[in-house]
Amino acid sequence: MKKIHLFVAIMAMTMLAGCAMKSADGAFDGAMPGDYSSNGKDSTITQWESITAGEWNDLDNWDFWSDLMQGEHEENYSQYNGVWGFNTDGVVRLVVRGDNEKAICNVPVTLGTDADGVIWQARTNNHGEAALWINLYGGAVDENSLWVKVDTIKMEGKPIVTHWGEEMTINVYNYPHYEARFALQVAFVVDATGSMYDEMDFLQEDLSNIINSVQSWNASLEIQTAAMVYRDTEDEYLTKISDFTTTLNTTQTFINQQDAGGGGDWPEAVHTALEKSLTDLSWQDGCRARLAFLILDAPPHEDEQIKASVRQSIKEYASRGIRLIPVSASGIDRSTEFLLRYMAMATDGTYIFITDDSGIGNSHLEPTVGEYEVKLLRDLIAEIMIRYLEVEK
Repeated sequence: MKKIHLFVAIMAMTMLAGCAMKSADGAFDGAMPGDYSSNGKDSTITQWESITAGEWNDLDNWDFWSDLMQGEHEENYSQYNGVWGFNTDGVVRLVVRGDNEKAICNVPVTLGTDADGVIWQARTNNHGEAALWINLYGGAVDENSLWVKVDTIKMEGKPIVTHWGEEMTINVYNYPHYEARFALQVAFVVDATGSMYDEMDFLQEDLSNIINSVQSWNASLEIQTAAMVYRDTEDEYLTKISDFTTTLNTTQTFINQQDAGGGGDWPEAVHTALEKSLTDLSWQDGCRARLAFLILDAPPHEDEQIKASVRQSIKEYASRGIRLIPVSASGIDRSTEFLLRYMAMATDGTYIFITDDSGIGNSHLEPTVGEYEVKLLRDLIAEIMIRYLEVEK
């Protein structure tokens, strides 16, 4: 199981927050503090604050992901590669460090060949890491002619590619210091159709508390928040947007003015939300971390043009260094789970899934993962924000 970092600043503010170990078969190794059932939850926190969730990062659990893709489980999970047009068999994982061996954050990195040109682009995270995919959307690539550029400088030697079934190799590159402003941009992109009332209530109740807990971790951190809600083409509206601002109350007020409604069919306009989150939000390249939490309970429509739009948006998310963090609510199926995990992997994000442990809302799909910790969703979101801001010591 991957290591989950716990932060004193968050825990000090949320002493009632708890976690328990849960295995893939649903068995607990511990207990949640208090009673989180719908008819007897801890009276010191509201219903919506007690929503529980888990997290899984497939890049950090590459062996587990490889087994899923190679048929080492009863169900053929690799079928979803073809459904959504993603191929994760082949990644150049790298880390960029300066002369002092410290991580170089937010530097552009590029994978390509002389024949094909640029294949994939990304930006390093706060630990200097990035993932470059050799053929995420298909096509033949001559691995012997691969090269990596850090910023505009081509690195010496051929990068090592990791395939399914192989131990993850980290390619290490040196580069001079590359400045990233100590700032966080975080956007919440939310399905606002009728089935999402629990998640909308959660954001209305606790968004400010989450951001304030991150701010308390480091008072000098500049935090900009934004929000987008979306529905579908036949609904009252397609998207509504509140752009980035340092005034948290502006984002919170926007969220408070929204409700969950519309829908009717299952798929929603996820592709439009991804497109507009890139074009209509004022992302800034110089921030240490840019995160987009995509909170949803339905997939995009399975039209080939729509799926192509999703893939193109994910490619742009990656090239701009915006980490996409899907949060799956009740209602998703197995195919949607894997689409969200593809999105997280491609953008070097992580995958969050709401669980049944709180007893709130409808039943949630049991994720296809290994052991994970059950946490309060509010704490997990804040923890992940801080994790993408930490500096190596």
